Amino acid sequence: MLSNLSPHEIGNFHQRHTEDCTLQDELEQAVFGDEQGLMGSLGGDPRDCAVLISGLPGPVTATLTRRLTLEGITRERILFCDFI
Repeated sequence: MLSNLSPHEIGNFHQRHTEDCTLQDELEQAVFGDEQGLMGSLGGDPRDCAVLISGLPGPVTATLTRRLTLEGITRERILFCDFI
């Protein structure tokens, strides 16, 4: 995949990837970092919650969505808002 990119494009790709990983790590800590995990952050049972995700890069959104479903939030309760 990277072999078709110029050195400038590879640098941009690496910077975006690094920024996404940092953002993802910060989100993981904020959302799941409580002593009781997601339940502690939400203050209740994840099965009773709905989540709105907006403004995140695609890979970060995908990872967060997978993690939320693993923690008990059903896909029907995860909403997305894309804006330009």
